Amino acid sequence: MNILVVGGGAVGKSVSRQLAKDKDNQVTIIDFELESQQKNPLNGVKWVSGDATDRSVQVAAGAETADVFVVATGDDQANLVASMIAKSEFNVPKVIARVNHPKNSPLFIDSWGVDLAVSTPKTLTTLIQDAVAIDKIVPVFDFAQSGSKLLKYTIGPDSSYIGQKNSGSAREQFELPANTVFVALTRQGKTYEPNESVIFEAGDELLFLAHSFGM
Repeated sequence: MNILVVGGGAVGKSVSRQLAKDKDNQVTIIDFELESQQKNPLNGVKWVSGDATDRSVQVAAGAETADVFVVATGDDQANLVASMIAKSEFNVPKVIARVNHPKNSPLFIDSWGVDLAVSTPKTLTTLIQDAVAIDKIVPVFDFAQSGSKLLKYTIGPDSSYIGQKNSGSAREQFELPANTVFVALTRQGKTYEPNESVIFEAGDELLFLAHSFGM
């Protein structure tokens, strides 16, 4: 998956570092600074120097083939302009924007090219991982006292699970630890009990509860 991240500051780097852990992701940072000026360059992340509100810079970074465009700078105006260019010029499927000042939140809408607006860095990282995670198990919530995790698996359009019936065994069917429980299925905005009559469809989001899941 081709992911562009605008902003090489602490937030942009944190997001890029997490996304680059997945070898299926090709991550590129766009930032004013040169990569040679960075004290701690990121392994496996491409760096393009320039202004992301400039169409030619987005072209150089690969916006024409981007799957996800993330704007994570501390400048809301720059975030909005970069988002609009990515959506209107390159029709990037998913544009996710950081909102720095609450008063600007009403501007971060689809008419400005923003599919998803996020106000905190931690939430930004979580939602981006969620947005690009298809046919993969991703953690969505930690239960601190019990050590358990809530996990999500999104069935992609080419998944081998499409048309399969729920076997009733999350461990066997999805190759998860034995202590994992299939707790819910969401489909087109509705939530279903994961009984054995369920037949999986593309786009289904499966929620699992696991204890001490190694991630």
